[in-house]
Amino acid sequence: PVSCELKVTVRDRIGLLKEMSATISNAKLNIESIYAPPMAGGKFAINKIGVNTADKKDIEKLVLKLKSIRGVHAVSYVLN
Repeated sequence: PVSCELKVTVRDRIGLLKEMSATISNAKLNIESIYAPPMAGGKFAINKIGVNTADKKDIEKLVLKLKSIRGVHAVSYVLN
């Protein structure tokens, strides 16, 4: 497996982290870590999510799915 760090820029709402983690789980990827800093006044935050994958194509598909979630404004990743 290859480790990958996703950087997800979001505008917070109730259930957003749950929906993002369900999307990752449904893609059959294991979540290694999540860093979700507190936000002040509903501004944008960058969440960092570490996942394991066997294939870069899995991450590219996941990025498209995450971008379709309401409140997600940008997604990028770095393979480690």
